[in-house]
Amino acid sequence: MNECIKCGEEIELIKSHIISRFLGKRVYNGPGKNESFDIVSGNTTQAGKTPKINWKYLQDMPKPQLMCQPCDGSFSKDERALAALIDSSNIFSPPISIYNSPCLIPTSLQGLEGFMEYQLPSQQQSLVRRIGILSCWRALHATAKSSSNEKTPSPVKRYLNSLRGLKMNTAVKKYFDHDTAPEPGHFFLLLPPETLTFELSGNEALAPHGWDVVVTGGKDQKPCYVVVVWFAYWMLVWLPDLAINSDDPVVHSIIAEITAADVASWWPIDNLKPRVEKAIELYNGKPSRNK
Repeated sequence: MNECIKCGEEIELIKSHIISRFLGKRVYNGPGKNESFDIVSGNTTQAGKTPKINWKYLQDMPKPQLMCQPCDGSFSKDERALAALIDSSNIFSPPISIYNSPCLIPTSLQGLEGFMEYQLPSQQQSLVRRIGILSCWRALHATAKSSSNEKTPSPVKRYLNSLRGLKMNTAVKKYFDHDTAPEPGHFFLLLPPETLTFELSGNEALAPHGWDVVVTGGKDQKPCYVVVVWFAYWMLVWLPDLAINSDDPVVHSIIAEITAADVASWWPIDNLKPRVEKAIELYNGKPSRNK
């Protein structure tokens, strides 16, 4: 028995997807089972022609044990609603539609040239952000679990067990349980330039996905925990809270934007790319040609 991250009960846990299965299937199953996406033109291509990213659904998305079955199932309604929104928008037919969406605007984060954000109708925007925060929250707890053991809790685990972390977790659960609750922390949904996605994937890679919790802050500052998730084309950045000596929401927003932009500028290449290259090696059974 382990503690469910949502209800807090000591109960049997099931495997919970970090990234919704409804979304994973739509990316890794389309447009054709054995076809690939040309990230430059957006057209499906046959093997051996233009460089491509292989969006192949070779296995299920990662799913650590985080929640009991009732709690995990409580998110299905929102996840299905987002899947229906994606289906109705046809953004995967062809994939270039993702980059040509009229809902995209340049990101407000400084220093991220070519990065875009979504500007959707209010209800759709709320739904997208809600599922994004859910993925980041799951990734935060999954990282704490995978990086710790009974004798040596990781910094992320210590944060979650602290008064600060417990307060944050309460705010997150309230947000999911009540439609009028404020959005917890500071969340950014980014569409990076297709050139960056192509660099991450290389000529033979699986569609990239991964996550980390980046701990920032110097000796005289309380640590800031930044959850960053990459899923196929998209990068999610979430700061669950900010431990700064100011109650001014404008100051909080500025600090959050500076911190998120900094992490987004280096994490994909420095941290995620080596993992993708390792995945290529394992997939091919030989060293990656990207090295």
